[in-house]
Amino acid sequence: MITQSQGDVNSIPPEKLDSQLDKESLRIALHEMRALLQQRFEAADALDRKADALLGTASLVLTLVSTLQLALLGPGTSWLYWLGLVSAFVLYLALIALVSSTLMPESYTTPIQARWEVLDEYLFQRREEDALLTLISGYVEQITANRQILERRVARIRIAWRLLPAIVVILFLLSLMPR
Repeated sequence: MITQSQGDVNSIPPEKLDSQLDKESLRIALHEMRALLQQRFEAADALDRKADALLGTASLVLTLVSTLQLALLGPGTSWLYWLGLVSAFVLYLALIALVSSTLMPESYTTPIQARWEVLDEYLFQRREEDALLTLISGYVEQITANRQILERRVARIRIAWRLLPAIVVILFLLSLMPR
C-alpha cells in the first residue's frame, strides 16, 4: 500500500537554496530519485512473490512428508518421533507467521501529497530551482523511510527461508527413525 506524504519538504539544506543551481542537474537528480523510489516499490513486489513461493513450498513439503509419516505410524511410536513431528510443525507455524507478517500491507510513503494546497505551497509558488529541490528532498527522505520498511520485511523472509531447511532436515531424520 502506498500512502502520500509531504515528508519534511523544508529540510533542504539552506546553502542549496541560496546558491545558483543548474536546472538540468536538478532535473537529472529528480529523475534518479524517481527511478530509485520505483526500484524500491518493485523490490517490495518481488519480495511479496518470494514470500508467496516460500509459503507454497513449505506447505507442500510439510503436507506431503507429514502425511507420509503419519500414514506409516504404528502403535507404540516413540515420544522422540512425536517430538520431532511437533517440532517441524511449530517451525512451520513460525514460518507462516513470518511470511504472513511480510505479506501484510505496508504504508510506503511518497515524496509529496497529491493535494492542490500542498502542490501550490511547495511547488507552484516557488522558483523552478526551489521546486525541484523540494521534490528531490522529499524523494530522499521517503526513499530512506521506505528502505527501512523494506529491510524489516527482508529480514523476516531471510529468517523464514532458514526455517524451511530446518523443517526438511527434521522430517528427513524422522523418516530414518525406527517406528
